[in-house]
Amino acid sequence: MVGAKAAKLNSEKKIRIIECGWYSNEGIREAFSELSMKILELVEVVSVDGRNQKNVKMAWRAADIFCSFSDNIQETFGISPIEAMASGLPVVVSDWNGYKESVRDGIDGFKISTTMPEAGFGEQIAMSHAIGINNYDHYIGKVSAFISIDIDHAVHRFDQLFKSEDLRNRLGANGKKRAVRKYDWKTIIPQYEDLWSSLGEERTKNSKPTSQKISWPERPDPFKSFSHYSTKKLQGNDIFELAYKDSTETINVFKKFRNLKMNNFLSAELASDDEFESLFKELEIGGLKGSDLLEIFKEIRRPIIYRSLFWLLKMGLLKIRQIKS
Repeated sequence: MVGAKAAKLNSEKKIRIIECGWYSNEGIREAFSELSMKILELVEVVSVDGRNQKNVKMAWRAADIFCSFSDNIQETFGISPIEAMASGLPVVVSDWNGYKESVRDGIDGFKISTTMPEAGFGEQIAMSHAIGINNYDHYIGKVSAFISIDIDHAVHRFDQLFKSEDLRNRLGANGKKRAVRKYDWKTIIPQYEDLWSSLGEERTKNSKPTSQKISWPERPDPFKSFSHYSTKKLQGNDIFELAYKDSTETINVFKKFRNLKMNNFLSAELASDDEFESLFKELEIGGLKGSDLLEIFKEIRRPIIYRSLFWLLKMGLLKIRQIKS
Protein backbone atom coordinates (compact mmCIF):
# COMPACT_ATOMS: atom_id res chain seq x y z
CA MET A 1 0.00 0.00 0.00
CA VAL A 2 2.80 2.41 0.81
CA GLY A 3 4.37 1.53 -2.54
CA ALA A 4 1.15 2.27 -4.40
CA LYS A 5 0.90 5.67 -2.74
CA ALA A 6 4.49 6.56 -3.58
CA ALA A 7 4.16 5.35 -7.15
CA LYS A 8 1.14 7.61 -7.59
CA LEU A 9 3.49 10.57 -7.12
CA ASN A 10 5.46 9.49 -10.20
CA SER A 11 2.51 8.72 -12.42
CA GLU A 12 -0.05 10.88 -14.16
CA LYS A 13 -2.55 8.02 -14.11
CA LYS A 14 -5.17 7.44 -11.45
CA ILE A 15 -4.31 4.41 -9.34
CA ARG A 16 -7.03 2.19 -7.95
CA ILE A 17 -6.50 -0.84 -5.73
CA ILE A 18 -9.09 -3.62 -5.98
CA GLU A 19 -9.20 -5.79 -2.86
CA CYS A 20 -10.95 -9.04 -3.72
CA GLY A 21 -11.47 -11.25 -0.69
CA TRP A 22 -13.07 -11.00 2.73
CA TYR A 23 -12.24 -10.29 6.36
CA SER A 24 -12.64 -12.95 9.03
CA ASN A 25 -14.17 -10.48 11.48
CA GLU A 26 -15.36 -6.90 11.77
CA GLY A 27 -12.36 -5.78 13.83
CA ILE A 28 -9.92 -6.70 11.07
CA ARG A 29 -12.11 -4.99 8.47
CA GLU A 30 -12.16 -1.78 10.53
CA ALA A 31 -8.40 -1.87 10.99
CA PHE A 32 -7.75 -2.15 7.25
CA SER A 33 -10.34 0.52 6.50
CA GLU A 34 -8.61 2.90 8.91
CA LEU A 35 -5.26 2.15 7.29
CA SER A 36 -6.63 2.94 3.83
CA MET A 37 -8.15 6.23 4.94
CA LYS A 38 -5.09 7.47 6.84
CA ILE A 39 -2.26 6.24 4.61
CA LEU A 40 -3.60 6.09 1.05
CA GLU A 41 -4.75 9.65 0.54
CA LEU A 42 -3.89 9.59 -3.17
CA VAL A 43 -5.00 6.07 -4.06
CA GLU A 44 -8.57 4.82 -4.29
CA VAL A 45 -9.34 1.44 -2.68
CA VAL A 46 -12.29 -0.66 -3.85
CA SER A 47 -13.22 -3.75 -1.81
CA VAL A 48 -15.31 -6.55 -3.30
CA ASP A 49 -16.49 -9.76 -1.65
CA GLY A 50 -14.29 -12.56 -2.98
CA ARG A 51 -16.73 -15.21 -1.80
CA ASN A 52 -18.90 -14.25 -4.76
CA GLN A 53 -17.38 -15.81 -7.90
CA LYS A 54 -18.93 -13.11 -10.10
CA ASN A 55 -16.92 -10.54 -8.18
CA VAL A 56 -13.74 -12.59 -8.57
CA LYS A 57 -14.16 -12.84 -12.34
CA MET A 58 -14.97 -9.14 -12.53
CA ALA A 59 -11.81 -8.29 -10.55
CA TRP A 60 -9.61 -10.34 -12.87
CA ARG A 61 -11.13 -8.65 -15.93
CA ALA A 62 -10.87 -5.15 -14.46
CA ALA A 63 -7.25 -5.39 -13.31
CA ASP A 64 -4.14 -4.22 -15.20
CA ILE A 65 -1.60 -5.47 -12.63
CA PHE A 66 -1.77 -8.10 -9.90
CA CYS A 67 -0.02 -7.57 -6.55
CA SER A 68 0.48 -9.94 -3.63
CA PHE A 69 3.01 -8.95 -0.99
CA SER A 70 2.80 -12.05 1.14
CA ASP A 71 4.88 -11.75 4.30
CA ASN A 72 3.56 -14.47 6.57
CA ILE A 73 4.89 -17.91 7.42
CA GLN A 74 1.60 -19.70 6.74
CA GLU A 75 1.76 -18.74 3.05
CA THR A 76 3.30 -21.67 1.20
CA PHE A 77 2.95 -22.13 -2.55
CA GLY A 78 0.56 -19.23 -3.19
CA ILE A 79 -1.99 -20.00 -5.88
CA SER A 80 -3.22 -16.44 -6.46
CA PRO A 81 -0.20 -15.34 -8.56
CA ILE A 82 -0.77 -18.39 -10.77
CA GLU A 83 -4.43 -17.40 -11.19
CA ALA A 84 -3.32 -13.89 -12.10
CA MET A 85 -0.81 -15.18 -14.63
CA ALA A 86 -3.47 -17.44 -16.13
CA SER A 87 -5.60 -14.30 -16.51
CA GLY A 88 -2.83 -12.61 -18.49
CA LEU A 89 -1.85 -10.09 -15.79
CA PRO A 90 1.70 -9.00 -14.98
CA VAL A 91 2.37 -9.83 -11.32
CA VAL A 92 4.25 -7.94 -8.61
CA VAL A 93 4.90 -10.20 -5.66
CA SER A 94 7.12 -10.46 -2.61
CA ASP A 95 10.22 -12.61 -3.08
CA TRP A 96 8.91 -15.04 -0.48
CA ASN A 97 8.72 -18.82 -0.15
CA GLY A 98 6.65 -20.35 -2.99
CA TYR A 99 6.43 -17.09 -4.92
CA LYS A 100 10.18 -17.38 -5.48
CA GLU A 101 9.68 -20.35 -7.78
CA SER A 102 6.37 -19.58 -9.45
CA VAL A 103 7.21 -16.07 -10.72
CA ARG A 104 10.19 -15.33 -12.94
CA ASP A 105 11.52 -11.86 -12.20
CA GLY A 106 11.44 -9.61 -15.25
CA ILE A 107 9.69 -12.26 -17.33
CA ASP A 108 6.24 -12.89 -15.83
CA GLY A 109 6.36 -9.93 -13.47
CA PHE A 110 8.58 -8.63 -10.67
CA LYS A 111 9.66 -10.05 -7.34
CA ILE A 112 10.28 -7.54 -4.55
CA SER A 113 13.01 -8.39 -2.07
CA THR A 114 12.15 -9.21 1.55
CA THR A 115 14.10 -9.07 4.82
CA MET A 116 13.48 -10.88 8.10
CA PRO A 117 15.34 -11.20 11.43
CA GLU A 118 17.78 -14.01 11.96
CA ALA A 119 17.13 -16.99 14.22
CA GLY A 120 16.88 -16.17 17.91
CA PHE A 121 14.58 -13.18 17.67
CA GLY A 122 11.33 -15.11 17.40
CA GLU A 123 11.62 -17.39 20.44
CA GLN A 124 9.59 -15.08 22.68
CA ILE A 125 6.80 -14.82 20.11
CA ALA A 126 6.70 -18.61 19.70
CA MET A 127 6.66 -19.21 23.46
CA SER A 128 3.88 -16.66 24.02
CA HIS A 129 1.76 -18.63 21.57
CA ALA A 130 2.74 -21.95 23.15
CA ILE A 131 1.58 -20.95 26.63
CA GLY A 132 -1.62 -19.34 25.38
CA ILE A 133 -0.80 -15.63 25.73
CA ASN A 134 -1.23 -15.16 21.97
CA ASN A 135 -3.77 -16.91 19.79
CA TYR A 136 -2.74 -18.22 16.38
CA ASP A 137 -3.80 -15.06 14.49
CA HIS A 138 -1.71 -12.88 16.79
CA TYR A 139 1.23 -15.27 16.52
CA ILE A 140 1.17 -15.10 12.72
CA GLY A 141 0.59 -11.33 12.81
CA LYS A 142 3.48 -10.69 15.18
CA VAL A 143 5.90 -12.71 13.08
CA SER A 144 4.75 -10.87 9.94
CA ALA A 145 5.22 -7.52 11.67
CA PHE A 146 8.98 -7.98 11.52
CA ILE A 147 9.20 -9.10 7.89
CA SER A 148 9.69 -6.17 5.52
CA ILE A 149 9.33 -5.66 1.79
CA ASP A 150 11.68 -3.26 0.00
CA ILE A 151 9.38 -0.28 -0.59
CA ASP A 152 11.76 1.64 -2.87
CA HIS A 153 12.14 -1.48 -5.02
CA ALA A 154 8.37 -1.89 -5.19
CA VAL A 155 7.80 1.77 -6.10
CA HIS A 156 10.29 1.50 -8.95
CA ARG A 157 8.64 -1.60 -10.40
CA PHE A 158 5.11 -0.22 -10.10
CA ASP A 159 6.22 3.01 -11.75
CA GLN A 160 7.62 1.04 -14.70
CA LEU A 161 4.36 -0.88 -15.11
CA PHE A 162 2.14 2.19 -14.71
CA LYS A 163 3.99 3.98 -17.50
CA SER A 164 4.33 1.15 -20.02
CA GLU A 165 1.39 -0.72 -21.52
CA ASP A 166 3.84 -2.69 -23.68
CA LEU A 167 5.67 -3.91 -20.58
CA ARG A 168 2.40 -4.93 -18.91
CA ASN A 169 1.28 -6.82 -22.01
CA ARG A 170 4.61 -8.58 -22.48
CA LEU A 171 4.89 -9.77 -18.88
CA GLY A 172 1.22 -10.76 -18.83
CA ALA A 173 1.55 -12.83 -22.01
CA ASN A 174 4.67 -14.58 -20.68
CA GLY A 175 2.93 -15.39 -17.42
CA LYS A 176 -0.13 -16.80 -19.14
CA LYS A 177 2.03 -19.17 -21.20
CA ARG A 178 3.88 -20.27 -18.06
CA ALA A 179 0.68 -20.88 -16.08
CA VAL A 180 -0.73 -23.12 -18.79
CA ARG A 181 2.52 -24.96 -19.51
CA LYS A 182 3.75 -25.49 -15.94
CA TYR A 183 0.72 -25.36 -13.63
CA ASP A 184 -2.10 -27.05 -15.52
CA TRP A 185 -3.37 -30.09 -13.57
CA LYS A 186 -2.23 -32.36 -16.43
CA THR A 187 1.32 -31.28 -15.58
CA ILE A 188 0.96 -31.07 -11.80
CA ILE A 189 -0.56 -34.49 -11.03
CA PRO A 190 2.37 -36.54 -12.47
CA GLN A 191 4.75 -34.40 -10.40
CA TYR A 192 2.74 -35.20 -7.26
CA GLU A 193 2.95 -38.90 -8.08
CA ASP A 194 6.73 -38.70 -8.53
CA LEU A 195 7.03 -36.84 -5.21
CA TRP A 196 4.98 -39.44 -3.34
CA SER A 197 7.19 -42.17 -4.72
CA SER A 198 10.45 -40.44 -3.82
CA LEU A 199 9.23 -39.58 -0.31
CA GLY A 200 8.25 -43.20 0.22
CA GLU A 201 11.74 -44.32 -0.75
CA GLU A 202 13.32 -41.67 1.49
CA ARG A 203 11.17 -42.71 4.45
CA THR A 204 12.12 -46.38 4.03
CA LYS A 205 15.80 -45.55 3.73
CA ASN A 206 15.88 -43.33 6.83
CA SER A 207 13.58 -45.26 9.17
CA LYS A 208 16.28 -46.08 11.74
CA PRO A 209 16.00 -44.33 15.15
CA THR A 210 18.37 -41.43 15.77
CA SER A 211 20.23 -40.37 18.90
CA GLN A 212 20.36 -36.76 17.75
CA LYS A 213 18.99 -34.24 20.24
CA ILE A 214 15.58 -33.00 19.10
CA SER A 215 14.18 -29.67 20.25
CA TRP A 216 10.52 -29.13 21.07
CA PRO A 217 9.03 -29.29 17.57
CA GLU A 218 5.64 -27.74 18.29
CA ARG A 219 6.73 -24.13 18.84
CA PRO A 220 10.15 -23.47 17.25
CA ASP A 221 11.53 -20.00 16.57
CA PRO A 222 9.75 -18.98 13.33
CA PHE A 223 12.72 -16.93 12.19
CA LYS A 224 14.78 -20.13 12.28
CA SER A 225 12.22 -22.56 10.85
CA PHE A 226 11.30 -20.26 7.97
CA SER A 227 14.65 -18.53 7.47
CA HIS A 228 14.74 -19.60 3.82
CA TYR A 229 11.51 -17.76 2.98
CA SER A 230 12.96 -14.27 2.69
CA THR A 231 15.38 -12.85 0.16
CA LYS A 232 17.98 -11.79 2.70
CA LYS A 233 18.98 -11.21 6.30
CA LEU A 234 20.74 -8.16 7.65
CA GLN A 235 24.49 -8.09 7.14
CA GLY A 236 26.86 -6.72 9.75
CA ASN A 237 27.88 -3.79 7.56
CA ASP A 238 24.33 -2.77 6.51
CA ILE A 239 23.59 0.85 7.36
CA PHE A 240 20.21 1.99 8.74
CA GLU A 241 19.02 5.39 7.54
CA LEU A 242 15.89 7.51 7.97
CA ALA A 243 13.51 7.16 5.04
CA TYR A 244 12.31 10.74 5.59
CA LYS A 245 14.30 13.96 5.54
CA ASP A 246 14.72 14.38 9.31
CA SER A 247 13.69 13.04 12.70
CA THR A 248 10.78 15.49 13.07
CA GLU A 249 9.05 14.31 9.91
CA THR A 250 9.87 10.69 10.77
CA ILE A 251 8.34 11.03 14.24
CA ASN A 252 5.17 12.56 12.81
CA VAL A 253 4.74 9.68 10.36
CA PHE A 254 5.66 7.17 13.08
CA LYS A 255 2.88 8.43 15.36
CA LYS A 256 0.38 7.97 12.55
CA PHE A 257 1.44 4.36 12.09
CA ARG A 258 1.87 3.60 15.79
CA ASN A 259 -1.71 4.63 16.59
CA LEU A 260 -3.35 2.50 13.91
CA LYS A 261 -5.70 -0.19 15.20
CA MET A 262 -3.85 -2.83 13.22
CA ASN A 263 -0.72 -2.22 15.34
CA ASN A 264 -2.40 -2.29 18.77
CA PHE A 265 -1.63 -5.96 19.34
CA LEU A 266 2.11 -5.32 18.89
CA SER A 267 2.57 -3.10 21.95
CA ALA A 268 4.45 -5.72 23.98
CA GLU A 269 6.70 -6.62 21.05
CA LEU A 270 7.92 -3.14 20.12
CA ALA A 271 10.20 -0.55 21.63
CA SER A 272 8.60 2.27 23.62
CA ASP A 273 7.68 5.55 21.94
CA ASP A 274 10.56 7.28 23.76
CA GLU A 275 13.00 4.65 22.52
CA PHE A 276 11.75 5.04 18.97
CA GLU A 277 12.18 8.82 19.13
CA SER A 278 15.70 8.44 20.51
CA LEU A 279 16.50 6.09 17.67
CA PHE A 280 15.18 8.52 15.03
CA LYS A 281 17.16 11.42 16.50
CA GLU A 282 20.32 9.33 16.56
CA LEU A 283 19.89 8.43 12.89
CA GLU A 284 19.29 12.07 11.93
CA ILE A 285 23.00 12.65 12.46
CA GLY A 286 23.79 9.98 9.90
CA GLY A 287 23.34 6.31 9.04
CA LEU A 288 24.51 3.69 11.52
CA LYS A 289 25.10 -0.03 11.63
CA GLY A 290 22.59 -1.93 13.73
CA SER A 291 25.26 -2.85 16.30
CA ASP A 292 26.31 0.79 16.72
CA LEU A 293 22.70 1.94 16.94
CA LEU A 294 21.98 -0.50 19.77
CA GLU A 295 24.84 0.96 21.84
CA ILE A 296 22.67 3.93 22.87
CA PHE A 297 20.22 1.61 24.66
CA LYS A 298 20.54 -0.45 27.83
CA GLU A 299 21.70 -3.99 27.17
CA ILE A 300 18.50 -5.55 28.47
CA ARG A 301 16.48 -3.58 25.89
CA ARG A 302 18.66 -4.30 22.87
CA PRO A 303 16.92 -7.47 21.63
CA ILE A 304 13.53 -5.76 21.43
CA ILE A 305 15.10 -2.61 19.92
CA TYR A 306 16.83 -4.70 17.27
CA ARG A 307 13.64 -6.54 16.37
CA SER A 308 11.79 -3.20 16.23
CA LEU A 309 14.17 -2.06 13.49
CA PHE A 310 12.51 -4.62 11.21
CA TRP A 311 9.07 -3.20 12.00
CA LEU A 312 10.38 0.26 11.06
CA LEU A 313 11.66 -1.16 7.77
CA LYS A 314 8.24 -2.70 7.15
CA MET A 315 6.49 0.60 7.84
CA GLY A 316 8.84 2.45 5.50
CA LEU A 317 10.27 4.64 8.28
CA LEU A 318 13.80 3.31 7.86
CA LYS A 319 15.75 2.02 4.90
CA ILE A 320 18.93 0.02 4.55
CA ARG A 321 22.05 1.04 2.65
CA GLN A 322 24.10 -2.04 1.91
CA ILE A 323 27.85 -1.67 2.00
CA LYS A 324 29.80 -4.32 0.11
CA SER A 325 32.73 -5.65 2.05
